[in-house]
Amino acid sequence: MDFSDLFTHYCQMIGCTNLELSRASGVDTSFISRLKNGKRTLNAESATLRSLSDGLLLLAREQETVRFPEDVYERLYRALLESSERENRRVKAFAYNLNHLMEHLGISNAHLARYLSVDPSLISRIRSGKRKPSEMDLFIASFGRYLRKFHFQEENRRFYAAAFGLSPAELSAADFQDRVSEWLLSCNTIFERSVSRFLDKLNAFNLEEYIAAIHFNDLRIPKVPFALPVKKHCYGFEEMRKGTVDFLKLVATSKKVGTVTIFSDFTIEKLSEDVGFSKKWMLGLAMMMMRGNHIRQIHYLDRPFKEIMLGLEAWIPLYMTGRISPYYMKYKTNQVFCHLLFCAPGVAALAGEAIAGFEEEGRYLLSNRQEDLVFYEERSRRLLDVASPLMEIYTKENETQFYDQLNKNARQAGARKTFYRRRPSIRCPKRC
Repeated sequence: MDFSDLFTHYCQMIGCTNLELSRASGVDTSFISRLKNGKRTLNAESATLRSLSDGLLLLAREQETVRFPEDVYERLYRALLESSERENRRVKAFAYNLNHLMEHLGISNAHLARYLSVDPSLISRIRSGKRKPSEMDLFIASFGRYLRKFHFQEENRRFYAAAFGLSPAELSAADFQDRVSEWLLSCNTIFERSVSRFLDKLNAFNLEEYIAAIHFNDLRIPKVPFALPVKKHCYGFEEMRKGTVDFLKLVATSKKVGTVTIFSDFTIEKLSEDVGFSKKWMLGLAMMMMRGNHIRQIHYLDRPFKEIMLGLEAWIPLYMTGRISPYYMKYKTNQVFCHLLFCAPGVAALAGEAIAGFEEEGRYLLSNRQEDLVFYEERSRRLLDVASPLMEIYTKENETQFYDQLNKNARQAGARKTFYRRRPSIRCPKRC
């Protein structure tokens, strides 16, 4: 059950009106109405959700509602996170499919914007997924009419039929707009993580925007070192996540700065199931780099293709900071055991393993004892000995080597392939 349905269900259990809930929670009645019909949503971390939950509990107790859940806030919180995740996937699918369609048909932002009477920059932001149409259904309906008017020739109809999974004879003008609407909002094969999507995303990547988005330059490293028992054992996947966060805190707050080695061949999808942990992981890495540490990330590439793309999309932006050296393992390492080894020399180490498929039974050690650090530092060096560089990272400081390498490659004979994106033509404005 999504958030709006669950929220409406609790209101019906109590039998309260929007006005009664507004008085009990302090939230506007029109906003409550829009939450119920799904036209509005809110941030799971917002105070509004807490106010609504407290208001529901207050009314339920006043009216002595039987079996009304005391943990209504936690239930609504989880439902809101799940609804937000589904909506994010839906918007990303829509943006990617819209962009694919416009690029294939050669539709410029300016031409579509004139038809819709909006600014071309809005179309650009919608195509890149940075902006969601305020009225999604209205936007899609208008876009369908636009396609019918300007892009419904024979060759276009063949493309639509193939995209919709129909034969050309099955595609009719009568149901064309419904087909377009259904296709744009579907997470179809075009939206699946693929090399082309990864290259598109990489091509559109802006390092300055990424750094601003995670407030990289605004991070403040705590001056007081993070306190930790000398040795700590972690059992199960959840404790391993907590141990990982503790390791990041130890390194980020330590006065010692150096090179941190990170290796894990656990399933990426399982690690990223906890959205909160993923955010802490990215923030911890950013804080470590802000402190001045360099990271040697050893990737395990013997994974399903989808997982590789998921990992690369997360790591490539960080590579562009120039503070990470990526490596990869050529050998299969998690056929029976899954491994974890994080080591910051002189600061802390986190290591452990689990039987593949039974990660919840794993055991891990987080330690800053000298004898443990010596042992895991040596293991890190051994690991790097059998790892291979994944790519060369060039920064401003070594741009001379970069151009030397380009010139060297240009003189070598051999076939080459270039990946590129077709961009819409730019017309110069008329001079007055």
